[in-house]
Amino acid sequence: NLTDLDALVHREVLAHLDHKFLNEETPPFDRIPPTSEHIVGYIVERLRLHLQGGARLASVRLWETPRSYFEWSAD
Repeated sequence: NLTDLDALVHREVLAHLDHKFLNEETPPFDRIPPTSEHIVGYIVERLRLHLQGGARLASVRLWETPRSYFEWSAD
């Protein structure tokens, strides 16, 4: 259900990352640099913990600029 997924992303990802100074406000980025690779790893961990009903995470893409992104894939 896309409504449930949207709510999950807002609750478990955006609420912790959006408009935050990650180095000071969001563990683990107070200990590790908030690189795209680390942020995507954080997102994957947060979402995997809360997926239900046999749902599984296939990929996460984080856009850095209109031309540059980092992508994680479960494959």
